[in-house]
Amino acid sequence: MPLLPEADLRIKKIALPRKLTAGGHVAYLLLIHNSGPSEATDVTVTDPVPVGIHLLKARPSQGSCSVTYGLHCDLGRIAVGGNAAILAIAQVAPDAGGKISNTATVTGGQVDPTPEDNESTATIEVDPLTLKPLIDPVVPPLPLAEPTQPISDLRVVKHVDRATAQVGQRLTYTLRVTNHGPDDAANVRLSDTWTLGLKVLSVRASQGSCGSGAPLQCSLGEMKSGAGATITVVAIVKHPGREKNTAIAASDSRDPDLSNNQSSAETGVVVPHGPPPPPEVTG
Repeated sequence: MPLLPEADLRIKKIALPRKLTAGGHVAYLLLIHNSGPSEATDVTVTDPVPVGIHLLKARPSQGSCSVTYGLHCDLGRIAVGGNAAILAIAQVAPDAGGKISNTATVTGGQVDPTPEDNESTATIEVDPLTLKPLIDPVVPPLPLAEPTQPISDLRVVKHVDRATAQVGQRLTYTLRVTNHGPDDAANVRLSDTWTLGLKVLSVRASQGSCGSGAPLQCSLGEMKSGAGATITVVAIVKHPGREKNTAIAASDSRDPDLSNNQSSAETGVVVPHGPPPPPEVTG
């Protein structure tokens, strides 16, 4: 009896900020990875909306998302070693308070050998709004005070040094994150995904630090209005096909324009021509 194909999908959910005032905006980064051993097809991410959260929009690195009835994203195929990411923006209800948790789930068309990592929960702590001061104790209470949250327009631009490459050839990616303000941005985070399996050789950031996992995650810290940071990634592509590499940035601020928070660079990858290289001599 033939074995059914397996694809080990995992998801990680990050909330920015983790603490805010009711009425403010929260950004959710959802990071998806396929550890294989087979390609994952019909990959879907769902995230029901808890009470106190109103989803405004969502942008995936591939596929499409709907926020009509909670978050629902159809991401299509994810290759072995490939990743995808989703940036979702929500507003916290003005009358909310306390801790609010919600859980995202990823599923695919194959058997998942480790389903325990198919869910990820993010929790935010919401400070309730206070009433505006009374001018006259006889009049009815005034509306709730407006939440104070910095506004920071982050922009990502990504380039790759090769439009075409061979399997095993090095690719150098340059990512530039800029804060167009008007306010400083705290806790700037960058996530970088790839559609084919890549082996990351080195990562350099002009500020902050980057991890070594997949997808790639960088914590860039505070970014002043008008300032920026550059990340350089050197990697080897492991499979032929169309490598689409996508970076997404978010912070603890409210971002007024999501159209520039994401940038992609693509490379066509082919199998090398000619005889294979001689075996490495050891000893």
